[in-house]
Amino acid sequence: MNIGKNIAEMRRARAISQTQLSKSTRLAVPYISRIEHSRLEPSLRTLRKISAALQVSLTDLLDGKDIGITLHRCPISVTGACMGERVFKGRPRYFKIHIERYSSQQLELLRLCYYLVSFGKPTLLDTLINLLECLLRSRHVRKDPTWLRALHLRTNGRKK
Repeated sequence: MNIGKNIAEMRRARAISQTQLSKSTRLAVPYISRIEHSRLEPSLRTLRKISAALQVSLTDLLDGKDIGITLHRCPISVTGACMGERVFKGRPRYFKIHIERYSSQQLELLRLCYYLVSFGKPTLLDTLINLLECLLRSRHVRKDPTWLRALHLRTNGRKK
């Protein structure tokens, strides 16, 4: 088991540079390099930071099981098919699908929404739509007119 090699391969498979990993983990780039080249053994705390940044479980990081991911695998859907490709199909170039990076909190929220959308009854879906539209109108959400137009919403969050 070579933890450093697993980290390096998982990082490369996700097209993340050492600098990007450094920013998301708040670890120095030389420190990450020494870990990847097996020059030092990382602490459990450091491994947790790295696994969170790479969006893999600590077990997968240690075992190297998740190295063979495809770059276009959606981290939200169960099948790995990209939901964004279905949502933004035929949209302008601005919405070109690329590899997204999500925090663990964002992933949890997206997975919960994915589950509700997949298995919720129509009344639940209507309630979820109303809730999300109310949240879009809140002052805590940055308004991006281009995205709102793509979602068929006005800048105030209401349906056109």
